[in-house]
Amino acid sequence: MKPSERFFKLYKLINIGVISKMKYKNLLKPTVTILLSFILLFIFSACSQNDGSSEIPDPPANSDESINMVSGDYQFVVNHDNTITITKYTGQDISIEIPGEIDGKKVTAIGHTPERIGAFEYCTTLTSVVIPEGVTEIQDNAFYYCTKLTSVVIPEGVTKILDNAFYSCHNLKEITIPASVTVIWHCAFADCPNLQSVYFEGDAPQTGNYLFDLTFPTIYYHEGSDGWTNPWYGRATEIY
Repeated sequence: MKPSERFFKLYKLINIGVISKMKYKNLLKPTVTILLSFILLFIFSACSQNDGSSEIPDPPANSDESINMVSGDYQFVVNHDNTITITKYTGQDISIEIPGEIDGKKVTAIGHTPERIGAFEYCTTLTSVVIPEGVTEIQDNAFYYCTKLTSVVIPEGVTKILDNAFYSCHNLKEITIPASVTVIWHCAFADCPNLQSVYFEGDAPQTGNYLFDLTFPTIYYHEGSDGWTNPWYGRATEIY
């Protein structure tokens, strides 16, 4: 008997009041087995879709419950530690220096909206940006598809550059990664076809998948730093 037939038969028997305890047990047992199998399969599938992300959990800086606030061209949330995550830039400036403080609170992350739209995502007029000291995380999609971006200053103190942070920054030619960065996650510099040089000030970071997908830079690092190989994730390396 098909599972759908079992459900229909069970429903019919219950409604007409003729199901006995023994019949109920016999009929319910295979149905429960099928339901449990589907539940276990769903849990396994959900976990497998998040392959590797358990090692680097998403930062808890902003959530659906956070109150989005506005100061000038910036939208932001106040984190639990009274610091700020910038969630959206609404201006049209070509060159910007992101403020290190807003309303007297330190900016510690360049983040995204609850819908995971990056703070500067699709800012297609932006050509240069200076990230302030005090920022520790450049979160998912932060500068996604900033196609005219040519210059980015990342300060010492940033520790994580997360998923798709600089994805499709088509005109970015070089970038320096400070020694404080220990994690660069999935697709952070993917589809940056003109990125020719990436300068690392410290040891090789932990990386996610497709870090330089469709991007072919030379990787430069200091002699004596750890974790570097040639090639490194399929890209040529040199000491500088």
